[in-house]
Amino acid sequence: MINGFKVLVIDDSYTSSLFMASALENAGYRVITASDGPQGWLKALQERPHCVVLDIVLPGGVDGFRLCRLLRAQDPQRRLPIIMVSVKNTSTLCASS
Repeated sequence: MINGFKVLVIDDSYTSSLFMASALENAGYRVITASDGPQGWLKALQERPHCVVLDIVLPGGVDGFRLCRLLRAQDPQRRLPIIMVSVKNTSTLCASS
């Protein structure tokens, strides 16, 4: 284990979550998983991970973008690395702010 480095993987796809967790564990990281936004939020607060891998599209009423904003509100110095991922294979239109 890499100095107890803890990664939280939040993804509703069992296959994607298993793939990412396996790769991270093989690299020596301790991995915690969650399958929806509310569960991810709870685990982030309880486990205090060193990094979060966060799917954009999540069930449970809290998508990846909202969860990212919630995590950032708890971490105003932005010390927690958040990696946003998606396995969607269709193009999407994003509205610019």
